[in-house]
Amino acid sequence: MIPCLVSPFSFEGSILKLKDAVRMASKKRVKSLLLADKNFHAAVLFNSLCREHGITPVHGLRRDGTVYYARNKDDFQEMVQAYNEKRVPEVPSVDVSDVHHVLYLRKNHREAYECMCCIQQTEPLNGDFSLEALSQDASSLNCEPYDLKVDFQLPSPDDNHWLFSFEDKLESPLKERFQYEARIIEKMGFASYFYVVKTIVDEAKSLGIRIGPGRGSVVGSVVSYVLGITQVNPLEFDLLFERFLNEERRDPPDIDLDVEDRKRKELLQALSKRFPFVAQISTFATVTRKSLVNDLRKLPRKFSLQRVAPLLEGLPRHLSVHAAGVVICNRKLNLPLVSNTDFPVLEYDFESLSEIGVTKVDILGLRTLSMLEDIRRKVSLEHFPSCDKETFLNIAKGRTLGVFQLEQPRARGLCRVVRPANLTELSILLSLNRPGPLKGNLPAEYGDRKRGCKKSRSVDPVLTETLGIPIYQEQIMKLAMNVAGMSPARADSFRRAISQKSQRVMEDALSALKSGMEEHGFDRSFIDETIKLLKGFSGYAFNKSHSVAYAKLSYWIAYLKTHYPEEFFEHYLKYNAANSEKIFLAVQELRSAGIKVLPPTLKEESSHGKTFNLPLEVIPGIGPSLADALKKLPPELKNIRDIARTLKIPRSVLQDLVHAGVFDEIYGDRELAVKQYKIFVQGFDPDLVEISSVFGKKTSVENFSLSELDVAKLEKRALGFPLTPFKWNTTKKFSQLSEVFSDFRKLPVAAKVVSGMASDGQTILSLTGSVQDGEKLLVINPDGTVETCCDLEQAHRVVYNVNGCFDERDFEPASANEVTKLGPPFNVLLNGVRPLIDDFYLKIK
Repeated sequence: MIPCLVSPFSFEGSILKLKDAVRMASKKRVKSLLLADKNFHAAVLFNSLCREHGITPVHGLRRDGTVYYARNKDDFQEMVQAYNEKRVPEVPSVDVSDVHHVLYLRKNHREAYECMCCIQQTEPLNGDFSLEALSQDASSLNCEPYDLKVDFQLPSPDDNHWLFSFEDKLESPLKERFQYEARIIEKMGFASYFYVVKTIVDEAKSLGIRIGPGRGSVVGSVVSYVLGITQVNPLEFDLLFERFLNEERRDPPDIDLDVEDRKRKELLQALSKRFPFVAQISTFATVTRKSLVNDLRKLPRKFSLQRVAPLLEGLPRHLSVHAAGVVICNRKLNLPLVSNTDFPVLEYDFESLSEIGVTKVDILGLRTLSMLEDIRRKVSLEHFPSCDKETFLNIAKGRTLGVFQLEQPRARGLCRVVRPANLTELSILLSLNRPGPLKGNLPAEYGDRKRGCKKSRSVDPVLTETLGIPIYQEQIMKLAMNVAGMSPARADSFRRAISQKSQRVMEDALSALKSGMEEHGFDRSFIDETIKLLKGFSGYAFNKSHSVAYAKLSYWIAYLKTHYPEEFFEHYLKYNAANSEKIFLAVQELRSAGIKVLPPTLKEESSHGKTFNLPLEVIPGIGPSLADALKKLPPELKNIRDIARTLKIPRSVLQDLVHAGVFDEIYGDRELAVKQYKIFVQGFDPDLVEISSVFGKKTSVENFSLSELDVAKLEKRALGFPLTPFKWNTTKKFSQLSEVFSDFRKLPVAAKVVSGMASDGQTILSLTGSVQDGEKLLVINPDGTVETCCDLEQAHRVVYNVNGCFDERDFEPASANEVTKLGPPFNVLLNGVRPLIDDFYLKIK
C-alpha cells in the first residue's frame, strides 16, 4: 500500500509533524512522499521540506473516499481550481483503501494521537498509523517534482515613474529626501507596492474611514509621508529611511496600516471592487501547555500530560483568519480558498505565501481609531493642535485611563517618572514602557537625568535627545554612521547584528565598529566607552519611527480626554461596557474632575454641564440596539410594565435596570422603583392595588425601605461596583477617594465605612479585605486594598517621607492635613503638599 501522510492541518487528530516526518523519511532513503489532506494548508511547507531533503513531494487531496494526486504543476493547479469550485478534479486518483494513512511518527505516539482525536472530537482509527512502520514510498505514482511559485504581480499605474509626479509641490529639504527615497524604491522594484498602499489609503479616506498616523519603520519614509500613507514628517523627528528600506536589505517593504476596526470589512469590500484579486490569509492557533491542561481536564478519558504534551505542543489547534494580512494582485490567482467564508480567505499562511512569491499588505483594525473618530465627530474637531500644554500636564500626572498605550498601571506610573512635555518626550516614554528597558531600570535612569540628579553625558550628539541613553534603534545606526563612517544601509545591518542574541554575531559587528572608529582617529578610551555603551543598551533599543507615530495617536486621544471629558467618557464607557473595572475607574476620573456621575437614564440626552449619566450599555444584557430602543420609547411607555411588555426584556435584565437606578427619575427614587418592580413581578396591577386599598382590601406587596447600604449593594450586583455615595461629610480633609483611582496611586482618604463599603461623600468603593465600620482614615491602594487604617478622630495629619531624586514638579498641592518630608540633602517639611512620584513612605500621626 502507498503510504499517505495526513498532516495536523486536516484537523482530524493527526499529530504528524511534517518536519520530523520528512527527516525520518530521508533517513529511510525514501524517494517520494505523498501528502493528502482534505485541504491545502500544509502544501507549501511539505513541498519545501521534501525538496530540502531530496525527496519528490506528491501533493494529494482526499475527498469522498478517493485520493486525488498531482503528477506535475498543471495537475496541482487543476486540483486547486476544482477544490475552489467544489467539483471533482480531472487528475489521477487512487481509492482511499489503496493507501495507508500516516498519522503519527512512532508507534509509541499512539496515546498522543488518541488524545488529539478526543480534543478535535474525531474518532481514532484502529491499527498502526506510524511513519515508523513505512515500508514503501509513493514512487509508483510517477510524479515529478515542481515548485509552487505563482506569477504574482501587484497592480501598478500606467506611468512607471509615477512617484516623481509628487515632487513638484515639495520644497527643500523635503524634496531632496523624497527624490533620494523614490530613486531607491524604483531601483529595488517596489514602486507598485507603494502604489497599492496609497490606493488603499485613498479608498479609506473616500469612505470616511480613519487611518492611523503610521505603524512601524515606514514612518521614517518621506515618500510615505508625501503620499499620505503616514502622518508624521520624518524630517521633523530625524527619522531614518534606511531603517525601513535600503539597498543592502533585499526584503520587500512591509507597510502596516491601522484603520477603524469596525470599518475594516467595509474597506476590504471596497478594495475587492477596485482590484482584480483581494483575499485575506489564514493563520493557525496552536496547542500550548496551558490550553492542553484545560483540554485534558474536560476529556472523559484520562491522558498523561507528561507523555502527550511534548508531542502536541505547537501543533495547529484550529484555523483562524489573520488579523491584518491581505493579498492584492493585478489578476485572479489560482490559490486554495477556505470554504464557506463571506470574504475570500487563502488557505496559505504568511510564511507559505512568502515562499511562493506572494506579497501581503497588513490592514489592522484598531478600536482606538474607531473611538477617536466617534468623539472627534461628536465635538466637530477638524484638527489637533501640535502641542497642547494642558494635555501633556494630564499625561505627566498619570491621568491616562483610556489613553492609547498609556492605560495600564505601569504606564501611568511611568508618566509621572518621565513627565513628557511634548511629542518627542512622549515617544521616549512609549519606548521605555517595554519589558527590556523596565528590567534594566532605564525609566528611572532617564527620570534622574531629566531632573538633573544625574549627569547626562552623551558620547555623541545623536544621544542628546535621550539624555545620553541609546533608547532608539535609529540612534545606534546614526552613531555607527558618525563615529565609524558607515553608510546608512551598513549601519542598519550593524544595528541588526548587535541586537542579535548570538554573542559571536554581536562581537563581529562591534569589532567592525571598532575598526571604523580607529580609522577615523578616535582614541582608545572613547572607543571602549562607546562599545561598552552599545553592549549595555543595544538589546533595549526600540524603533523610533513606530514610537513617534504611536505617540501621536496617544496624544490625540489624551487631547480629546482633556478638553472633551464628557464626550470622551461617554464613548469610552460604551466601548468598554463589558468591563466593570474600567467603568468603575472612569467614574472615579469623572468625579475627581468635579463631574457628578449618576445612574444610566432613559433620556435621549444624558449628560450636560457638570452632570454625567452612565450609558445604558454598562448594564449587562444591554447592547447598543436595545439601549437605543429604550431611549426612543415615548414617555408614556417609559415605565417598568410597558418596557417589559413592549421590548420583551428578560426579567434579569429588567431587574438590573431597576437596581442600577435607571428608573429613579421616573418613580422618584430607588426605593419606589424597586417597589414598582416587585409589584410587577408578583403580577399585580398598580391601578388595581390602589382601587383595592380604597375598599380596605390588603395586597401582599412587601412593605420595605432601602438604606444607603442597600442601594450600594443593589448597584454592585447590577453594575459590578457601587455607584451612589453615602451622604457624609467631615471637616478633616485628606485626599479624595476618587483620586486614588484617577491618579492610580496610594493615597490617604477620610471615609465612612459600612459593611465593607467606604465613601467620602463624593464617591464610594467596595473595599478589598476587612475593615471595621465607622469614620476612618484609610490609606488605600488602587486595587482597593487598605494598607493602613485608623479611627478618623485619632488621625491628625499624614506625612509623606520622600528620599531620592526629585524636583518641584514632582509635587502637587494637597489638603492642610498632608505634609511631605524631604530627606537629605533638603531635610525640610512641605505643608499642604503631596508627592506625585510613587516612591514614598507614608506615616499617619
